[in-house]
Amino acid sequence: MQLNDIELFKDLTTIEQARLLGKIERMELAEGTLLFEQGDAGDKMFMIVRGKVELFTGAPGERRQALTFLEAGAVFGEMALLSGNPRSTSAMAATDTILYAINQEAFNELLAENSTVALYLVRLLSQRLVQTNRSLQESRMEKKAIIEKELMQLPEGARQALLSASVIPTPAPAWLWRADDMDQLWASQANCHHMYALSASNEADAPPGALVIHIDPAIKKVLKSLYESRNEEAVRNAFIFDAVGAFQAKGLHRLAAQTCIENGFWTEAVALVDGIGNGETADEAGRKELLRLFAACPDLVLFSHYTFFCSYLEWLRQDEPESALRKVALAIDQPGDFSQEQLGRLYTLAADLYEEQGMRHKALECLNLAGYHRWRQNGDGNDNGTDEDVARGLAVDGRAEGDPKGGATGGLTGRRVKATLSDRLYSLTRQSLQVTNSARLVEQSKKLIQKNTLFTAATVLFALALLGYFNAAEPFAGLSAEGMRFLGVSLAAVVFWMADIVPAFIVALLMLLAWVLAGLVKPAVALSGFASPTWIYMLCILALGAAINKSGLMFRLSLLLIKSFPRHYGGQLLGIALSGILFSPLIPSSTAKVALAGPISRSIADSMGFPDRSRGSAGLSLMAMVFYGYLCPFFLTGTYSNMMAFGLVQQETISWLEWLYYALPALLVFSAGMFGLVVYLFKPEKPATVLSTDVLEQQLKTLGPLTREEKITIAVTLGSIAMMILQTWHQIDNAWVMSLGFALLVILRVLDEATMKSGIDWLFLLFIGVAFGFAEVASQLGVVKWIADLFADFLQPFMVSPYLFLAVIITVVFLITLVVRDDPAVILLILAITPLASQAGIHPWILVFVILLTTDPFFFPYQSPTYLMTYYCTEEKAFSHRQGQWVAIAYAVMIYLSVLISVPYWRLLGLIR
Repeated sequence: MQLNDIELFKDLTTIEQARLLGKIERMELAEGTLLFEQGDAGDKMFMIVRGKVELFTGAPGERRQALTFLEAGAVFGEMALLSGNPRSTSAMAATDTILYAINQEAFNELLAENSTVALYLVRLLSQRLVQTNRSLQESRMEKKAIIEKELMQLPEGARQALLSASVIPTPAPAWLWRADDMDQLWASQANCHHMYALSASNEADAPPGALVIHIDPAIKKVLKSLYESRNEEAVRNAFIFDAVGAFQAKGLHRLAAQTCIENGFWTEAVALVDGIGNGETADEAGRKELLRLFAACPDLVLFSHYTFFCSYLEWLRQDEPESALRKVALAIDQPGDFSQEQLGRLYTLAADLYEEQGMRHKALECLNLAGYHRWRQNGDGNDNGTDEDVARGLAVDGRAEGDPKGGATGGLTGRRVKATLSDRLYSLTRQSLQVTNSARLVEQSKKLIQKNTLFTAATVLFALALLGYFNAAEPFAGLSAEGMRFLGVSLAAVVFWMADIVPAFIVALLMLLAWVLAGLVKPAVALSGFASPTWIYMLCILALGAAINKSGLMFRLSLLLIKSFPRHYGGQLLGIALSGILFSPLIPSSTAKVALAGPISRSIADSMGFPDRSRGSAGLSLMAMVFYGYLCPFFLTGTYSNMMAFGLVQQETISWLEWLYYALPALLVFSAGMFGLVVYLFKPEKPATVLSTDVLEQQLKTLGPLTREEKITIAVTLGSIAMMILQTWHQIDNAWVMSLGFALLVILRVLDEATMKSGIDWLFLLFIGVAFGFAEVASQLGVVKWIADLFADFLQPFMVSPYLFLAVIITVVFLITLVVRDDPAVILLILAITPLASQAGIHPWILVFVILLTTDPFFFPYQSPTYLMTYYCTEEKAFSHRQGQWVAIAYAVMIYLSVLISVPYWRLLGLIR
């Protein structure tokens, strides 16, 4: 027999047949030779040229069952090549036989190059499927007839009970049916022993000794078919759900879920298991057992029940991480099934799964996508072409950490450098995503009043009423008509800032537009805030902060410093406090610093064995919050709000060293007092275990050696601060010192385009530019003087003593921040209070300093972004709000003490007359 005599190859050209002959193997088998066994790996398919081959089933050593004999021209073994599954049968030469064998590679080429071969295989498989189905149908009909005959021997009640038991998982508890029917089944089981059996249960889901019905699984399918044909769907479903309810009432949750699943009620099964609290199952293993039942659950059902799907993924992640990853990938590809927030969480889980399997590149990609969807959830994005920009802003380019070609650096091999940088990039990107998510929660929690349509309408109407009144009313004493209109626009803006229904920078830009359109000032004056050196300084210091955050420098230094302190509880508290003092001048954002320190303190608490929200855990995290987040006002570069606030004071400048010099006594009193109070308030309930540095070591190992970025960032940061400290010597303004540092970071490729887009808060800079212009316009129109006179009348009785005056200022600011918070509060208070400095005989810096100290209290969580960031970046587990309120009270007390104790020192320096 030639190749063209075999049907599989008869449509091939002679050239194709000749080429194929070079790729196939000719085999000669003697009679009785075993070609392959059931369960063997399938790596070849065969064509019979001459002779016969017998196919049979049965493992070695067992009785074999003949299936068929194949003769010359037949093709077999192709299923193993198509599916990759082991051989489903065994094959033996029934006579002396000659075969052609094709391996997997040749088979794949044959399919790719010849569509006729693929069509032949489809026809062949279809024929075999039809033959198999016919054989199964004949076997099923024969079995069904036998079972029906035996069923007719049972009494009607017993027969119906046995049929309905087919829809209940085996063994089925007998108490679901009437006792009389069970008695009849018991009496009849001798005659029907191959169909069912009654016995005492030894299963965990039934009381010891309870009677259960065992049905042969092969027989059960036939019984179920008969039950469905003899009963209407409504009757069947009523029995099924009655049984499910009975199982739930007895706490048999697995049996209830399994009953739903065996009958195709997947949605009901998901809802049932999703509604069971962890405490209702015997233990965690019991809940895992429930989740295992859903291995065959349709994906669309899983995806439509997000909470349950997450629980299912957590189980799958522990037992079958690759399956979990496939499920997550399928879920993400389903359009419209998940919210942006849910997609963000799924991408985060996918990143963790890729990371566990060592696929860091994919993990980073998923983290970037998670950040994008969280960004979309925040409402900052839209669906109109911004995706590419956001992706660029979130992406982390591995080449930034080494040379542009990704080659070896520092004596390491290229592969080792790549692995080290991959670890590092994943760690830093994961940290960045956690901060982003925490920031979203902070924004949600800052709202004093939840927004709705009625609230928004009332806010708009009230703002319009203010505009109308101040435009039509007679000017107040000391104000011009232009000043009245300016005051109306400003109060309307304050209303929108308080309501927080429109982003603060949009309100600020609309306010600027109103000044110009109303003819209050010329555009050059309205925009003057963007031309000030202070605005340039703030841009540059935000860029420096972006470089520090991107490089991971502060994270590394914090770990190193904390690791160097004693490993007991008190030693770690001291390490957190001193590292906070050291790093406060380096990152110009309190929320960024606590986002860095919070997770570190949480890791220390876990390593020391402190339970969630215990006094030990709360002490560590709240200490980190105070010393990383609330020391910012003591350093000029501690937060951008410092320069913003002092920039609003007309004709006043101050150097970095002067700021620290003036604030030094208050810093010492505040730091010592807060450290002592936190230690006193949060003594651990029981002695802590000595800190294991394994976690810190692992984090440091992940970061690897100092990178080029970190070295440059250290040099630029320290150089910039040193230049600001020496300002009295070189007389270069802080803005131009920071501009030089900014330029160096860009020239040396530490700051790239993506980092400048995503790492610098440009919207805040828009807001601040308008705020600086606000101060200039208010001054020109006489509004600043009018406000100062108004406050002077109120505060005049308290100006007799700087102690009394400053105490009242602190109290007033605390009260105002209950309603107006963040940067709008700072701006309004600076413009209202600092003009009183000359009347009170106090230097403006003292009033700015006091306002900065007191505009971030946390008596209530919504008041303080710094507090909320600490709370959420420790996953809401480090401390409770009640524990935080104790520190809030201590914080207020220490502000009063540190300010009042500093009065003699300020008098000595001439800051108070």
